[in-house]
Amino acid sequence: MNKLSLAAVGLALIANVDAARAQLLGPSEGVSCVYTPIGGTSTIVDGTSSCSVTDAQASISTSPAVSITASGTGPQATSASQAEGSLSYQFEVVGGTPDQQVPILVTTDLTTAISGNASASASIKIFSLASDLGFGDVQAEVCSNINGCGSESPSFDGTLDATAFADEAAEVSISFGAGGGGNAVEGGTAGVSVDPLIEIDPTYLLANPGLTLEFSPGVGNGLPAAPQPVPEPPSLALLAAGMAALAAWRRRQVRTGHNSGKRPVMA
Repeated sequence: MNKLSLAAVGLALIANVDAARAQLLGPSEGVSCVYTPIGGTSTIVDGTSSCSVTDAQASISTSPAVSITASGTGPQATSASQAEGSLSYQFEVVGGTPDQQVPILVTTDLTTAISGNASASASIKIFSLASDLGFGDVQAEVCSNINGCGSESPSFDGTLDATAFADEAAEVSISFGAGGGGNAVEGGTAGVSVDPLIEIDPTYLLANPGLTLEFSPGVGNGLPAAPQPVPEPPSLALLAAGMAALAAWRRRQVRTGHNSGKRPVMA
């Protein structure tokens, strides 16, 4: 076989490998901010990655790392504000064999905080798009509410244990919301932040070198370089900045082995 034939065979093999791999879709994201003066008409501002109207703000960043913040406040007997949104993106394990099950660690900090008449919530869910492979969903949910949230806690700081299949797309789905005010007796302020980091279990990777993760186009995967709170009124700036700084510190503690708590929730 001559050199040209060998080159053609090599190109064909590469094409077959690429065809077998999942085609990752770009991220799907959206946010909505609502300001409602008591007795007045609501103002709604929708956006793809950010929105802001009076006392409601939301921001989704996907590069260099996934980072989400939202906040809303409403003074007593004056107004109510709410910000909410969602983000979904995909990833896959590259370099494995068909149907190879690879343990995935999802280190994340979901934080909610409220003051007065307010509520905030966030959730993250990881699931395989290849439903015929019998993959179990993994998720975490948090909530803060003046009226209580049942069994849900206001924050989650730890690692979810998931499983991905080589060359099969898996999806990360995040939803969040924060709102306050709208009460003639008491105003309120709420904030929420989410920042996931996804990686192959290091122990498994040592025994199976060559595996890597690829993400949807435009989506980064790493620790935020520095907190980036959304521009906000003074009553919310300190809350969001403190939440973002705490989340970044917790994430670094987990990454350096100072926090080994794992708390998977199976749906």
